[in-house]
Amino acid sequence: VIVVVIEESVKFLPLALFIYKKPYFKERTDGVIYFAICGLTFGLGENIGYTLSYGAKAGLVRLVLMPFFHAAATSILGYYLISLKIDKKNKIKFILACLIIPLLHGLYDFGLLSGVTQLIIASFIITLFLSLGLFLYFSEANDLDKAELAK
Repeated sequence: VIVVVIEESVKFLPLALFIYKKPYFKERTDGVIYFAICGLTFGLGENIGYTLSYGAKAGLVRLVLMPFFHAAATSILGYYLISLKIDKKNKIKFILACLIIPLLHGLYDFGLLSGVTQLIIASFIITLFLSLGLFLYFSEANDLDKAELAK
């Protein structure tokens, strides 16, 4: 649990602290895109580390699974951060996202490390849904930004 909280914090907090008050961080798509890139960058470094430690097979498996996982997890937090900046009433949603994302990450890690086939499949399903969530959140952010611009 501690590792997951640290990992999610390392991906999210530096960018969040840097960018929150910047004038160019003002649209929901900004939250999704900036934080997705941050998650992808983190995932790349992590994958290189796993490849060097456990070999090419581990690196290839992670190359298929993890890029969108990290991007999605971090971009969802970014979406709720920018939503909080735009509409101060979204504190509860932001807090829930900060709790749910590490929980999903922990369930993913637990499933893979368990060696139990059903839990490994559940980890793949979490990855699939988070990856899908990345595109759904971007679409939602884009629609909300367009509606805001039309006002």
